Amino acid sequence: MGLEINYTMTKCMVVSKKSSPKCNLKLNEQIIIQVSSFNYLSSMITEDARYCSSDPCLENAPCVNATLGYYCQCPVVPVSTSAETVYSGQNCDESYIGSAGCNMNYYDSEGNITSPGYPNDYPNRQDCYSHLKIEDATQITLILEEFILEQPQDTLLFGKGPKIYEIDPMQPDIYELSGDLTSLPLSERIYVFNDTNQIFFYFYSDKNVVYPGYRISYTADIDSCVSGPCLNSATCVDESYNYSCMCAPGYTGRNCRDGK
Repeated sequence: MGLEINYTMTKCMVVSKKSSPKCNLKLNEQIIIQVSSFNYLSSMITEDARYCSSDPCLENAPCVNATLGYYCQCPVVPVSTSAETVYSGQNCDESYIGSAGCNMNYYDSEGNITSPGYPNDYPNRQDCYSHLKIEDATQITLILEEFILEQPQDTLLFGKGPKIYEIDPMQPDIYELSGDLTSLPLSERIYVFNDTNQIFFYFYSDKNVVYPGYRISYTADIDSCVSGPCLNSATCVDESYNYSCMCAPGYTGRNCRDGK
């Protein structure tokens, strides 16, 4: 038997900053979420619910229904005192051998990605695989706050997930960095990834000289309407790092709480 979800659509109108439809999804007479396009509504019903309910994630990883589709919280498993198996890919169907203690998963909507041992110098002979996955993110911004690596031997590779890529001209939004970039203008230290909730990081150091490493701050622009902040049948408009409410007649205020 296939998955059945009874729902109705209400208040469909163009309110997005990108001029795409915004609609409320109603389940059992209760508005549970707003979607930014009809394609997204379809994917939410047929992809998120179906795939997470079928337990697609390997290695016993939890499946998370997210604004831009599901993702798996892939594990990092020790294999020796010096090495760990790092699972990656959409369904944790890829794996890498990383140096023990430096392979991290990040799930908060803001924070810092750092090199091994930071703020001390990073060790040599490091292979570190990390993933940033944010449930309600629609855009992720990275800022190189501090960045000093041995050039060109030690490198940091990062880009859109879920899988970890090598540098490939066919794959967009993938960067390979080395050297001292801390003194660059801020505009040259900002990396913005649109339409994604996942970023991968791969750090490599050779057997010789070590340097201070890096601290990269990150923030996520989440779909602020997911939590349903607008009251009394108001329409929620998702904006960049913010939201606004289009109140029904007779209601006012930030969340249309006041009135009648």
